[in-house]
Amino acid sequence: MPRDSVRNRARLARRADDWLRAHHDVAVGVSELPLAMGTSRRELEYAFRETFAMSPRAYLEKIRLNAIRRELVSAADRTGGTTEARGMVTRIALDHGISHLGRFPSLYRGLFGELPSDTLVRHAGPRQGRK
Repeated sequence: MPRDSVRNRARLARRADDWLRAHHDVAVGVSELPLAMGTSRRELEYAFRETFAMSPRAYLEKIRLNAIRRELVSAADRTGGTTEARGMVTRIALDHGISHLGRFPSLYRGLFGELPSDTLVRHAGPRQGRK
């Protein structure tokens, strides 16, 4: 592949990364990305695979899951009982564009090795029952 094509795809992937990070918390899907970048879906797929070694959809998923984890860790001190924690996890997931709550816990555990509610409990302050 010509060097210019590699550079152009890397530049496209970085622009798309910036756009996805700016919009990860709204319910945008990867289907809006080609229009926002002014390119084809296939070209975006190539750019992401070459630059990040994953699809645009997987990349957006990781951005969202990492943002959710950061918010869960920072919100850990505000949680009370398990019911409140579950509600907080759901709200935070929805706030970050997660639309399929049934798959969310397994995706989160696959990336971080624990359930989102476990993140809250593990990072809770001493008054939350940390031993």
